Formats: sequence, C-alpha cells, structure tokens
Amino acid sequence: MRLRHRILIVEDEPCLRRLMQRTLSAAGHAVAATDWDRFWEKPDASEHDAVLLDLMTVDRMEEAIGAIRQRSDAIVVVILSREAREHWPRAFDQGADDFLLEPFDTDDLVARIRVALRRHLTRNGGTAVCRAGDVMIDLLDRRVTRDGRGVDLTRKEFLVLLQLARFPGRLVTHDEIIQTIWSVRKKNAVAYLRVLIQALRRKLGDWPAQARIIENVMGSGYRLRAIPT
Repeated sequence: MRLRHRILIVEDEPCLRRLMQRTLSAAGHAVAATDWDRFWEKPDASEHDAVLLDLMTVDRMEEAIGAIRQRSDAIVVVILSREAREHWPRAFDQGADDFLLEPFDTDDLVARIRVALRRHLTRNGGTAVCRAGDVMIDLLDRRVTRDGRGVDLTRKEFLVLLQLARFPGRLVTHDEIIQTIWSVRKKNAVAYLRVLIQALRRKLGDWPAQARIIENVMGSGYRLRAIPT
C-alpha cells in the first residue's frame, strides 16, 4: 500500500482549481482544494504535505506563507502571474519552496511538486530511500516493502517511520516525533508513541528481542538502523 502525499490547492478560479486537482490526483496524490476566502477562515496546513498558493496579487504573500509556517512544515509552492514574476525572490525569502509562472504545463506542475518533495526530504543531509535488512523505505513515493512485499502502514505509523528514516542512524527524540504526529503534546503522548512503535515493529518484522531495525534509546527516543540507498 502506498500512502499518498496530501496536497492543498488555494485557488480562486474554479476551472483552474479543478484542473490542478484532477492533474495531481491522477499523479497519485490526495488533493483538497479551496478558495482564498475559505483559506483565510482557517489558514492551517498541518494535515497536508504540500500547499499550492495561486497569488493573483502578491499583497498578502507574506501573511499567507507565514500562516502556514506557524503550524506546519508543509512544502509551499507559489503560483505567480507573468506580470508578478519579479516577486519570486520575495516568495523564497518568505519561506516558499518553489514557484510556478502562469500559464504553466500540467506536467511541469507535477514535476515541480515532486522535485520540491524530494528537496524537502533530503534537506540537511536527509535521505529519500533507505534499507534496513529486508525492509526498503521509499519516502518520496511513500512505499515500504519487506522482502519485496508491500507493508500496510497507517498514516501515523508512516509518519513515525518517516521521521526516523530521513536521517538513518540519528537519534530522533520523543518530542520531535510527537510534534510531527500530533502538532501539540498530548497527555500520555510518549505512551501513545510506544504503542505506535510496537505496531510498526510488528509490521516490519522487528521483534523487541532483536530490535535490529528500530533501536530504543532509553528515555530519549529512537533511531533507525538503516543505510541510505
């Protein structure tokens, strides 16, 4: 099973919004779309992996990107008109990951999203694909296999594995994982995390007596015993 990337489109033009939604859905993503009025009611992208912002004007670009960055590390791709192309450096300065100029080709849209996702994963020395024994973890395509067969993970299980697999061999603290999964620290969050780790280990064939894949660093967090490929 592949867990799809969740993408949010913020676009006022209904025809363009539907076109982008169909294009990205056909590319295998889970896509939600809204207009700017509804986005401003709740500018929260914490449930999404990437956000497409079509800025017909650049007046509120800083506010829009800032609102997303306060709650999420989702990828932000800004869509600008040709007339506003001189503002693309400003979009990067304010936290955007990439930009597109209208009109754009749908193949270019899919490619830009994929490149931005890969760049996000490999930032600061992270990896997009790694192997731990007979387990292969492809974070870009969101596929996990064990001995060549797909591993069926829940979204939260995958998010835990993503945190560990981006930097194999590096300690990831309880708080770092909890922040990614629940955004805020829940009561008894470490206990919930232990349950998730146990479920993840069972699916990866990583029994506690061996712990050859996920290592428990007592009182601190976990690390993944894997190598980049």
